[in-house]
Amino acid sequence: MEWLVLALFVVAIAAAVKARRAINDPSNRFGQWVQTRVRPWFGRAAMAAFIATLVGWALIYASVPEHERKGIAEALQDLAKVFQQDKAKTRRESEGKDEQR
Repeated sequence: MEWLVLALFVVAIAAAVKARRAINDPSNRFGQWVQTRVRPWFGRAAMAAFIATLVGWALIYASVPEHERKGIAEALQDLAKVFQQDKAKTRRESEGKDEQR
């Protein structure tokens, strides 16, 4: 299953490189379309997305009770524990399937 994720990343990177080349090529019809339709408002849209994300995280932080707030280090450690538990559970399940065969 991990090879599938890796393959999807490789395909996504290749598609991004191809799209970027097409966008930056002034003789390409897609590049011309991007220059006339997307570039004029892209900077404002990116800034709006940044501000919306910042406001969203501020609202999430403000809505959590103070006794439940953690520092970033503690939150990342908790997240790592969740992934380790999930990985151990998946490993146990796959070992159980192997024994059934």
